[in-house]
Amino acid sequence: MKHIIKIIFAYLFLLTNSNAQSLWLFDYGYNAQFNHLVENLSVDSLKTVVINGNEIDMPGLYTAAVERLYYFHKDTEAQFLLNNLNIEVDTTLPKWAHREEWNKFYTDAYILGLLGSTVAIEKMEVIADNENNYHRLYAIGHLAEAGYYNYYDFLKNEYYGGNEDPYILFLLGLYSRNESYKDEIKTILRNEVYSESDYFGVISRAHSLSFIPGAEVEILDEYFRNTAGKERYEYFFELGIDDKDGQVERSMFALQNEVNDTFRVEYLPSPDKVLSWNSISKRYLEPKFVNFLKGLNVTDPNSMTYNMKEFFLLAFVPVPPDSAKPTLDLLDNLKNYVDSVSSYAWIGDSQFKDELQSILQSAKTILQAGDSVACAIQVKSFQDKVDFVYKDSLNTDSCFVTLEGWKFLYWNAQYIFDRLPESDAIKEK
Repeated sequence: MKHIIKIIFAYLFLLTNSNAQSLWLFDYGYNAQFNHLVENLSVDSLKTVVINGNEIDMPGLYTAAVERLYYFHKDTEAQFLLNNLNIEVDTTLPKWAHREEWNKFYTDAYILGLLGSTVAIEKMEVIADNENNYHRLYAIGHLAEAGYYNYYDFLKNEYYGGNEDPYILFLLGLYSRNESYKDEIKTILRNEVYSESDYFGVISRAHSLSFIPGAEVEILDEYFRNTAGKERYEYFFELGIDDKDGQVERSMFALQNEVNDTFRVEYLPSPDKVLSWNSISKRYLEPKFVNFLKGLNVTDPNSMTYNMKEFFLLAFVPVPPDSAKPTLDLLDNLKNYVDSVSSYAWIGDSQFKDELQSILQSAKTILQAGDSVACAIQVKSFQDKVDFVYKDSLNTDSCFVTLEGWKFLYWNAQYIFDRLPESDAIKEK
């Protein structure tokens, strides 16, 4: 049972409805359960089933015909469905009686909602207000998806009354989108997470918090920081799905606190993967993380973490800029990098720093005036000065550039230089 919530959430988010006119957040997709009843029927035959509204001795035929028309012929039959999904149901019937009539009524409401018809709200309310049908919780869920939150007391009574249907937690999650209920529901759902004793239970319960911005990440981060070994890494992996950029700080925490070297090394991705994998944050290639890594106290040369650390510091290069980012912004970024590498003592001598900043300001002013050739000359001058000081290791004065400083300044200057159209001609000179 404890895994069902995770399955529900994974399934729903994979099927998030991209149709902007739908009233519902989710499109649950085509249900092929009764497909065998309709797969060989023509469109006209399917429409006849809908118009007649009578399944005779074939339970599921009506629902199958409606869904077949929607999912396979919506482009041509949407208006037909809007005009003809009008099944009525006797709400006084006991729960066991005429179950198929409730099924058809729910099908109408659901498909009309996908088509954007507000009639769907009225129909879902009929279902949600009536305890004598099997679709009540689903109707309450759809209404919450559409922004109608009128059944909170009912859901709380079900929850505190011992209803263990995992869908109740999902519905509470949906209701947490409403500011009036958010804080109370957050407490309820967090307590559900704390009641679990293993990783899979924690993850499945934590998914119920996903409708509250940041809440799922917040509680999983607690577990990440208070576990170790394989379990900690499993939480780390899960967090990377929804909070990729937050992984950098978690890596820094684990690299300092994880004692198992087999797992510790997993928190340090190789630079080539950072550059090429969209699932890994590019923040691993920022000065903050590189500076942290330089100071990481891992000295055993037989340690996998030690070797990965040394490889990372040797092999990393700054992330190339977004091609859509203006060149003027790149010049500002490079000025910020000068400040950053200076703060980490990767360049020495304040006069040298000021000289670099002056060159970049001049390049920016020139580019703003429309002279990209002169701007390229300034960028090349900046790059040459950084390169000369880095390579001038025999000079004993206070002016220096470390490998890390050289990489961030030289490479980012190169990214700008390559973008300027006249840079090839300057290179040849």
